[in-house]
Amino acid sequence: MFPTEYQHRIKFSLIIPMKAFFLISNLYAMSRIQVSFSNQVQTHEIAKQIAGNLMGYYNDGTTAVQGCIIQNSAKNYTGYEWYEGGKMWSAMMEYTKVIGDGKYINVVSDALSQASAGSTGSFLGKSPKFSETLLGRGNDDILWWAFGPAAAAELLGKDAKMPSGVSFLNLAQTTYDQVWGDWDSSCGGGIWWSRNREGKDRYYKSTISQSQQIYLGARLLALQGDKGFSSQTAQIYNYLVATGLITSDKRILDGINSDTTCRVNQNLYSYQNGMLIGALAWLGKGTSNSAYINEANNLARAALATYAPNSIFIEPCEPSCNSYHVAFKGILIRGLGYLYEFTDDMTVKGLIKKALTESVGAMLSTCDNNYNCGNIWTGQPNLPSNVHDQLNALELITAYAKTFVDGPIPIPKLVTTPSSQSAGFSIPRYTSVNICFALFIISWIFQ
Repeated sequence: MFPTEYQHRIKFSLIIPMKAFFLISNLYAMSRIQVSFSNQVQTHEIAKQIAGNLMGYYNDGTTAVQGCIIQNSAKNYTGYEWYEGGKMWSAMMEYTKVIGDGKYINVVSDALSQASAGSTGSFLGKSPKFSETLLGRGNDDILWWAFGPAAAAELLGKDAKMPSGVSFLNLAQTTYDQVWGDWDSSCGGGIWWSRNREGKDRYYKSTISQSQQIYLGARLLALQGDKGFSSQTAQIYNYLVATGLITSDKRILDGINSDTTCRVNQNLYSYQNGMLIGALAWLGKGTSNSAYINEANNLARAALATYAPNSIFIEPCEPSCNSYHVAFKGILIRGLGYLYEFTDDMTVKGLIKKALTESVGAMLSTCDNNYNCGNIWTGQPNLPSNVHDQLNALELITAYAKTFVDGPIPIPKLVTTPSSQSAGFSIPRYTSVNICFALFIISWIFQ
């Protein structure tokens, strides 16, 4: 029996929406398709897009003050604190070196100049007491900020200066000296976490401050030669081992309460591992002491087993991390990236590369077409993208870009361009095969 006109209408009214839905679903899936991981050029272009998005959160005069995105006290993932500006600028300097993009050098230089009080040349500002007490700036805070100047001195030269006239190298050295002044012998040694000797945290010696100081000392050693850096960094590392802050199974504990109890804080966070892995990688390179690299290899194995159990990086607090914890895994990734450069252990390099590769694929699946990316890469729902997400995305894509290079990343010849907050251009996400497929589906709908 031939279909009636009414049946034709029913068929048309049902099939067209079904086919249209099928088309839209496939186009959406294609819009989030993962890029090929064998293309270094494409990886660099994606990194440029992500870096542009991150820099979009920094707009001097409206959303930033004194070289830092304006802080807020929210305790959820939207919170932002002063020390995070230091993380951001050091991440941008690492990006600049690895990708070879000098576009943001002027912005970073100006921000570091503002944050270090201009010609004062100190992240404690013109009144250290005010910064240490009322502003609560601790040793870990100013050390995060010092990493950017140390990297800038490597990239631009030891005599390169910020707009203030202070050299990047002098700013990094000043910070190192300020922090080293807070070493004492209580509970076996260590550097104080807080610089306020009257505050509630005055007895705490955090592992992160020790690891940061080792890292900065190793970078200064590479820049200036040994001016006591090798012995001081060894002293800090030996303290971490002797006190059990580095455990026998290579976990990194949070710190020690250096009052009368010398009680160890057993808390575990990924950034503790990442910071120490990176620090020992740089220290091994600078001192030519393979024992430091070997220790970093062992720490990396343990960290990957804990924080990338399925070769995708995850912070244990996800998906409900607060403002303190949300950016931790970015520091782990950066530290592993440094180790990837300097280690000769091909097994460890393979483990790091696998985690970076799998995580990049998972991370890109959370991005929109402009590469605003989510921070949770294990398939759980993401909250709206913010500065922390973009910072972690930049750390990941920058570290992944290192896997295209054998050995240490060379210093690029940078061509700086006028500062811009533009996010740059979008990377096409459709392949010719996908376009042809889409055209086929369109023709199928209306056949």
